[in-house]
Amino acid sequence: FQLHGRPDSLNWSGRSRYGFGAWVGGGQWIAVQSPRELLFDSLAVSLVSGPWLADPDAVMALDDSGLTFSGLSFRNKRGPGRVAVSGRWPVQGAASLEGTIDALQIPDILLLALQDPEGASGELSGTVAMTGRARNAAFELTASVRGGAYRQYRSPYAQGVVSYRDRRLTGDLELHGLGELIVKLIAELPLDLSLVGVQQR
Repeated sequence: FQLHGRPDSLNWSGRSRYGFGAWVGGGQWIAVQSPRELLFDSLAVSLVSGPWLADPDAVMALDDSGLTFSGLSFRNKRGPGRVAVSGRWPVQGAASLEGTIDALQIPDILLLALQDPEGASGELSGTVAMTGRARNAAFELTASVRGGAYRQYRSPYAQGVVSYRDRRLTGDLELHGLGELIVKLIAELPLDLSLVGVQQR
C-alpha cells in the first residue's frame, strides 16, 4: 500500500492477496474540507467467477454525521453480476441507504469470507434498504438463492425477507426443492439495532 502527497490530499494505491483472491486499486483521499472524500480511480477484485471492476466514478464521503456512498458499484467483467450501494449510513441524523445484489456467485461470497469455495455453487440476488434515523433506523432485506449447493447440501431455490422496525426484528425464510416448499421458517424477536450506543440490545 502506498500514499503520496499531503495529509489533506493524498494519492493512494495498493494491492493484496486474500486466500485464492486478490485486489488492486488506486485513487485519492481529499480532506481539505468537509466532507472528506475517498475517490476510486480504479479498483478490481479477483474472485472465483473472474475479475470484478468498480465504477471509476465511485465516491465515499465522510463527515461527522455519517458516511455517504455515491456511485459505488462492482460488475463482473466476464458475465452477469453486479453489486451496488448508494445513500447514507448515519452516525447521527437521517438514514437513507439502498443496495442491490444481482447474480453474485456463492463461491465468490465464500472467497470474500476467507472460506474454501470448493464444492459450492449457486447465485445470490437481493436488495437492502435503510430508512429512519440513526437512533431508530428501519431496514428491509430481501434475498434469493438459485441452484444453491455446498458440499453435501443442495437447495434449488431459497428466498428470505428480514425486516427491522420499531425495535423488532422479523424474518421469513423458505427453502424449495423440485418445485415444492420443503421448509418455511418465521421468526420475530425484540431487538434494539440502533446505530448509536444503547444500554441494552
